[in-house]
Amino acid sequence: MMMPGRNTEHDWSRMGYNGKTKDDEVYGKGNLNTAFFWEMDTRIERRLNLDPVDQIAISNYAVLGNNAVNNTDLLGDVVKGNKETGSAIDKALTANLGTNSPIKYNATTEELDFNKDADLSIYSDKQKDLIGRYAKLIVDPTITTATLVNRNQKVDELVSDANPQGNLAGLNANGATIPYSYDGGENDGKVSHQNVYIARDPVQWVSNTKVNFDGSKTGETFLEAVNSSFIGVIVHHELAGHAYLHLEKPNMPRTQHNKAVEDFHRSIQKFFKVGGLLPYKNKDVPEH
Repeated sequence: MMMPGRNTEHDWSRMGYNGKTKDDEVYGKGNLNTAFFWEMDTRIERRLNLDPVDQIAISNYAVLGNNAVNNTDLLGDVVKGNKETGSAIDKALTANLGTNSPIKYNATTEELDFNKDADLSIYSDKQKDLIGRYAKLIVDPTITTATLVNRNQKVDELVSDANPQGNLAGLNANGATIPYSYDGGENDGKVSHQNVYIARDPVQWVSNTKVNFDGSKTGETFLEAVNSSFIGVIVHHELAGHAYLHLEKPNMPRTQHNKAVEDFHRSIQKFFKVGGLLPYKNKDVPEH
């Protein structure tokens, strides 16, 4: 919304806020922007038509994921994650694939790009598997949105009777992937879109317990903050683990799904390099 005395007029430009085309003839200057799939009233940050893709978690009149600071939506069809999340994904891919990774975050489109012409023969089988998982997320029409959050930060989608505070800490987790499925029609049961939340302040369960000769255990298990580079492991766990399997094997029983993600997590840690070292090679992977 244009605020008197708090704006600069640019009548020579047809572009308005967030890269949209201005339409000053309806509600006055700066009060209506248009994109390919919608028109937005900038005064209330709402679209004039219902979103044809059911958003489920938020109103179908919402635009920019109700967050006009972090998100962009140049066409009015897809909300893309912010650059902080993209940077975290880039660092995770570099740790496992090197600086010439065929998958990179595009700061202009705020999406991941896959270089289909890259020479994949230079990569190991495990690296090729990782590349294939991200390639699936990129080429699949299902929208996957990733966001970095604090573990104690409330996320409405995470609120439940078991987790009334609605945060990752309440789930005893460093990340969460929430899939939404079509209900009815030819796509019944398939994932329509999924939201991924990744802790920017991850922790790990550390155990110093020992098993005695008589079978008893001594020691304790406790939470320990880990280096920020561990965010990359969580990125792979949620995106190339949970989000990928939701698309590739949507009907896999949950126990098998979780076991597959745990196994993938262990595999990733064994070649996740930070400064030439493998800091998480022998770290435990918590059970879901």
